[in-house]
Amino acid sequence: MTYYLRQGLTPAKHFTILPRPEGGRYYEELYNSAGFDGPASLLYRLHRPTRVLHVEPESPMPVEAWDPGVVRNHSIDPSLLKASGDIFDARVPIAFNRDLVYSVATPDTGGERFLRNGANDELYVVVEGKGTVESIFGSFRYEPLDFVYIPRGTTWRLLPEEGQQRLIVVETTTQIAPLARYRNKVGQFLSRAVYSERDLRVPTLADPIDETGEFAVAVKVGEVVSRYVYETHPFDVVGWDGALYPYALNMRDVEPFSGRVNLDPDLDGVFESRGVLVAAHVPARFPDHPQAIPNIPDHNTDCDEIFYRIASEADVGPGVGRVTVHTRAGGHGAKPGFDRPEPGLRSQLWGVILDIVEPLQLTVNAIDADDPDYPAAWL
Repeated sequence: MTYYLRQGLTPAKHFTILPRPEGGRYYEELYNSAGFDGPASLLYRLHRPTRVLHVEPESPMPVEAWDPGVVRNHSIDPSLLKASGDIFDARVPIAFNRDLVYSVATPDTGGERFLRNGANDELYVVVEGKGTVESIFGSFRYEPLDFVYIPRGTTWRLLPEEGQQRLIVVETTTQIAPLARYRNKVGQFLSRAVYSERDLRVPTLADPIDETGEFAVAVKVGEVVSRYVYETHPFDVVGWDGALYPYALNMRDVEPFSGRVNLDPDLDGVFESRGVLVAAHVPARFPDHPQAIPNIPDHNTDCDEIFYRIASEADVGPGVGRVTVHTRAGGHGAKPGFDRPEPGLRSQLWGVILDIVEPLQLTVNAIDADDPDYPAAWL
């Protein structure tokens, strides 16, 4: 969980009336997770959030499996995965299993409708672009190398600025949270964690919007998208408190581990969900043992891996900008010619690695972006 926050107007005790100055009361909404056992927040609104005028079907978002006939490693060019529209319409799924869907999104519009994932948590990684995340909890800015967490059930929208936008989208069937090993018994970050509460950028609540009319919210549940039309503006919140809300974390605020020899990559973990570890690959010192192996060993661990090489602080080199999908069946490691330099120097790469317990399936969207010769890249 994240830490407790309170913004705007709230009553002294939960589940009690918050009176309006002109008479009447504000409407309390419980926003919770894990069937009342997980993090939760209470929101106080000008209007009831249940007043739906009508519900209509929207275009579905299918995830269709690709069967290449073999199980092998893949290298995918994300620049070939393009779609237009808002952050819902512009996502292109490329891999999935029962725990997650992994997509690349290139939104070019935003704000015409509101969005809500009713079944999955969402974690976005900003590869390119800037803009604003607006939600019922308030707003914050996003920029490259940001992780942006949107809990399921959040009504929100992405307002991209002009220019190229590219984001990784990870939808998970169970809650995304900071790693349990970085927190104490009450949920506070330990001093040895790779980031802390101070590094999280939380929403700032603005004045409530008191408007009536027809306000469309695209609600996604699996592959089904429904258009809920409400009679009042969804951003009518006057106050909220709790420990469940959207937030952002920039990779530049993640402190990497480094040792005398190469360490296992799971030490770079920043978030987790059932069957999924999300790790941030950030510039760090190389091992300084004089006999250190120049790179991580070739490995065939009992998980699949998705690695998006986002950028390099040095000149862009081979592999930067690519998404690799490594299967547990094939093994992988450093490519020939890419052994790390002498001990004591510093890496330059920014990237995001997902270690995934259940075997992955690629989607048909990956076919034309895939390099069929990639399995021979270690020759």
